[in-house]
Amino acid sequence: MKMKYPKVQHTERAYFQIPLEYLTTTSVRSSTWWHRACCFIIFITSGLVIYSIFRNGVVKNGYAFNGQCSLQLVESIPDGLNYSENSPKFLSTYNAWKILINFTEESLNITSFYWTIEPTAISNNSDTEILQQIGAAEVRSVNFTRLLDGGVLHTKLWVVDNKHFYLGSANMDWRSLTQVKELGVLGINCKTLSEDFMKIFNEYWYLGNQTANIPKKWPKEYSTNFNFANPIIVNSSGNNLHAVVSSSPPPLTSAGRVDDLECILKTINDAKSFVYVAVMDYYPLIMYTENMRYWPFIDDALRKVAIENKVKIKLLISWWRYSSKSENYFLKSLTDLTKSLKGVDIQVRLFIVPINQDQLKIPHSRVNHNKYMVTDNAAYIGTSNWSGDYFTDTAGIGLYLQAVNNSTSAADDLSYLEAPSIGTVVGDPEEYKAVDNVPHPCCYGVPDDDIPRLITWAAWAEESVNVILDSIEEKPLDAEFIGLLHNIQNEDVTRLVFRGYRVFAKNGNTFAKSLVRCVHHYSGIKRPIFRKPFERCHKALASKGLILAKILASSEATIFENILYCFVGIEAVQIAIVNLLRSLNMKPDYIIGVMACGYADGGFTAHLLYNT
Repeated sequence: MKMKYPKVQHTERAYFQIPLEYLTTTSVRSSTWWHRACCFIIFITSGLVIYSIFRNGVVKNGYAFNGQCSLQLVESIPDGLNYSENSPKFLSTYNAWKILINFTEESLNITSFYWTIEPTAISNNSDTEILQQIGAAEVRSVNFTRLLDGGVLHTKLWVVDNKHFYLGSANMDWRSLTQVKELGVLGINCKTLSEDFMKIFNEYWYLGNQTANIPKKWPKEYSTNFNFANPIIVNSSGNNLHAVVSSSPPPLTSAGRVDDLECILKTINDAKSFVYVAVMDYYPLIMYTENMRYWPFIDDALRKVAIENKVKIKLLISWWRYSSKSENYFLKSLTDLTKSLKGVDIQVRLFIVPINQDQLKIPHSRVNHNKYMVTDNAAYIGTSNWSGDYFTDTAGIGLYLQAVNNSTSAADDLSYLEAPSIGTVVGDPEEYKAVDNVPHPCCYGVPDDDIPRLITWAAWAEESVNVILDSIEEKPLDAEFIGLLHNIQNEDVTRLVFRGYRVFAKNGNTFAKSLVRCVHHYSGIKRPIFRKPFERCHKALASKGLILAKILASSEATIFENILYCFVGIEAVQIAIVNLLRSLNMKPDYIIGVMACGYADGGFTAHLLYNT
């Protein structure tokens, strides 16, 4: 199948020519690295909430009009991704966060999926633990597995002093500042909006109490008066805007609050001439559950306005190492409507961030991570990818902005949002390589075989080991995630004395199932299946004057310069490995050594091999 939608060489702004003047002010781009500017950090698998000890107790009701609010776009540009000379310059995410920190007088409240501001290979970042110990911050994590039987806290939100905010796609991750394309909005002196965001933050904070449950009806203090029937009116850079804050999933949507999916669908359905979308993932599926389900709501809305109202659709979808080929089929089914129906114009392009050999060593980077949409009269910036899971059991936030005077075309009122160029200028779509031929990650996604997977983990505490292993078992096995874990543990873990492993079995998209599980304090070879071959080998060699236990446990640096000691040590290990693999129904190949091959093939018994 050959698909004609191209790779994007000239990306967002030239592709979309997006009108967003009411979000922009004069600013300077910075590619500065993060240098411990933020004081509140944490890493939690299921999501996190960071809260200042100066937190206000109750969120006040917003004002009907906000005259001093300044909204501007902020972005992160991956290293090596260059702008054209005439591109407008937007504030960097890094500098936006610094501004918010410098503006903080009473409270800094951050909601984030995870935290890796400083790269840590061996153990989790401990900065938040230190901050709590010295009384500088309060930290809570929201366990969505307990609350909703799945999902995560995927929101990326800062609120300062109930007056200033950041909302966007950037995680609290050094890669989001230097290696990933991100887009967000910075609000300064936007009291009404900030207070409305704080109501959602306070929901998360409440749920961060480990004994809390989602109420059937949220108390009044979490409700909002602002929605599409009564939007916040914001004056930014001389433009009056209607603003609405949306939230997902529905169980976390309090009285009066617009659901995030409803907000996206309204933005699409109200479009008169065009809908431009930039998201990392686009799947009309609920994917991250035991049974995959079709989820057509956004896909149907795009098809409907394209067919019935002849609205022009442009989708800019990310393509990177972790993309699934299945996404191509959904995208192609949209573009095929252009050929089959008169007046229908649906275009899809792939945003591919260039990557070199050094950058390949950085996992989960070099991607367009934006999540926004622009139409002829409205803009939407969110924190969720476009697949069903993000709107059913995962927490996210969106900001809807619409010009108050709908009689004036937003395209006339607003300047173009232009993106950095990648490689050559966009030409005719026929000139682009088909998506089928785009290089695909060799080890993408969940494996479709029934081969058991061995996962090992080392940490300072037994609880840390169990958290990682439990998180794997709570979702379908993902080869890329497993590879990331192996890379992390590839460092020296000598000092991490708690060791754990599980052997997982799975088939297709079913959940990982733990076949074998063990966590222990390492003090030697404890597993019988691995230890017994050493004991038998030790006994056989002792009669020949070779003490295997002493050879293997020796701290003498030159002991294996003795070729005999080296040989018997290697053979003992190989026999133990063969026995272990057999116990997992795995047959070793011929890289284990000539003598051990004979044992693996059954040509040698263990006793014969010991005495050869």
